[in-house]
Formats: sequence, structure tokens, C-alpha cells
Amino acid sequence: NCIQHPLNVLMLFLNKVFPAEKFLAYLTQLAQKQNTATSPLGRVDLADFLGADRRTLTRELKRMQKVNLIQFSKSTYTLENANIM
Repeated sequence: NCIQHPLNVLMLFLNKVFPAEKFLAYLTQLAQKQNTATSPLGRVDLADFLGADRRTLTRELKRMQKVNLIQFSKSTYTLENANIM
């Protein structure tokens, strides 16, 4: 799959309303054909990039992990269900 134009990627994130949606769109883009990806961004920078508060993002990540949507350790994230997006 070819790399999408940065403006298309930005629009993908901006069309999402909730932090969990934005994160899943980001992770799906980052992971491409794999289910696991390591983000180059730390939690604070990732929250800023997604337009969310760090505490909100952390809470959403834990919620998504609890319902088995994702698993994560530090900056490595795994989609548990590849058909989420």
C-alpha cells in the first residue's frame, strides 16, 4: 500500500471526534499491514498530536485495553482486532 499524502492522514484524524477514535485511526495508519506498531511519539506528544489531554488519552488507552481492542506496553501498541477501523 502506498503512503498516503500527509493532508489526507491529517483529515483522517480531524474527522474523528473522540480520543479513542483518533488514537485508533493513528494506530491503524502507523501499523499499515501489521497489527503491531511502535509510536515514535511519547504519551504527552501523542496526546498533543491527537488534540487530547494526556490523562484522557491514558484513560482511553486503558479502557480500550480492558475491552480487548488493543494491548500496549510503553510506545508499542497492538490491535487485538484488525477490523476495528
